[in-house]
Amino acid sequence: MGTTSHDKEYMDAFGAMVDELYNIFPIKDDFMQRPEIVRCLQLLRIGKVDVRVYMKVDLLRRVYKNNSPMTVYDSVQADTNRCLVCDQITRGDTIATYTVYQIVNDAAWNEEEIKRIQSFFHVLFLMNSRSNLVSLADYIQNNDTDFDLPNMVSFMKDIDRMVRQGVMAQYGTARFNIKDYKYINARLGYSVGTTIMKKYIQAIQEVLGENGIIYRIGGDNFLVLFKIDVYEQLKNVLVRCVLRTEITAMPELVISSRTGYYFPKGQDSLHLVCESTHDAGLLAKQLKYEDYLEYNDEQRRQLSVRKQTAVEAVAGMAKEEFIVYYQPKMNSKTGELIGAEALCRWGHNGQMIPPSEFISVLEQSNDICQLDFYMLEHV
Repeated sequence: MGTTSHDKEYMDAFGAMVDELYNIFPIKDDFMQRPEIVRCLQLLRIGKVDVRVYMKVDLLRRVYKNNSPMTVYDSVQADTNRCLVCDQITRGDTIATYTVYQIVNDAAWNEEEIKRIQSFFHVLFLMNSRSNLVSLADYIQNNDTDFDLPNMVSFMKDIDRMVRQGVMAQYGTARFNIKDYKYINARLGYSVGTTIMKKYIQAIQEVLGENGIIYRIGGDNFLVLFKIDVYEQLKNVLVRCVLRTEITAMPELVISSRTGYYFPKGQDSLHLVCESTHDAGLLAKQLKYEDYLEYNDEQRRQLSVRKQTAVEAVAGMAKEEFIVYYQPKMNSKTGELIGAEALCRWGHNGQMIPPSEFISVLEQSNDICQLDFYMLEHV
């Protein structure tokens, strides 16, 4: 049998539908109303489409409660007494059932039309699954899945958008680290510790409302983007938050964080906002007697000097600029020389730099071990 004009019209419509769905992310609930799909349904003489999604285990147990079919297409000309059921099963044992109704008073579908209908919904199912997979990948890329919070990628996207819109000066940013959280985990267990952290985040979200967003960047480290209006309330809850627990021996638990705040200026770039927020959090984490700081230009200058010192110190080790001095150890009773302590000094750019100016810098940049091995090799 040759190809008819109707066959060609359907194949053209089918191809247009596939092209359209391939470029739609995500596929939304009303996708069945798109002209390309409606045209295919019309050519297939379909009057109505219902969809029901459930687990295979529910089918075996004959459990159908709270799972009413959803009508995704209705031409208002459906013959509810004549239908075709197309089941699509995923690898995860989820079943999507498409119930396809004929148009009232139309001739019954022939065998070729039934094959086309089954193929049409199989392709539709695959395209929808592909869209869901892409959406899932996008969600994982932009969110912390353990806490269902946006992550660093989302933070950068939100900052970039606000910088482009010119509204960044209306907001502040913060990076905070929960104090002593590892001890909470060690004492109460990981599961209880995670529950407490989620309650803490919920308490912060209640303070922020629609005026801010919390982002998790890993472990007990978080970022916040907030409107300046809620700064004081945010600061208070981060400094001290009393949580109710279900632990008999500890019905209440006080949680606090060390937080670095940054208040962007109107001309700040995406890079400057993100870098300043990061540096503010790192400086706050080193605080001994305070729980927060507001990052400013002087702190940026000092931190820049420290970063440059770390870079030059690592390069100085390669050039063997570090010198070992020996401080004698004497027996206080006999006056006898019994040993020596190796001391490190740095000769750089014609100056002798004391340890107080580079030891703590190398400790914070995690390069101190490199200096330890350098000393062992040169003693």
